[in-house]
Amino acid sequence: MIMCKRANAAVYVEEGRLEEVRNSLKSGGAVLRPWEFISHYTSTFSSGLIVCGYQFSYRRGSELAALFTRAIAELKEASS
Repeated sequence: MIMCKRANAAVYVEEGRLEEVRNSLKSGGAVLRPWEFISHYTSTFSSGLIVCGYQFSYRRGSELAALFTRAIAELKEASS
């Protein structure tokens, strides 16, 4: 799933924190590291996520949580 089409866009999450961040996203917001937040917003005209200060319109926390779920599965498979 592509969250944005910005060149070289990335969000770094330590492997050991993927599950914690994923579970927090399902509640509407998460902290990646101190002062680096993911939150959901809604306004009259749109909704989306704010990730580390960047706005992603029409995106939900559940979409990002799904990406993290896939990353966790791939990491577990690679370590087998």
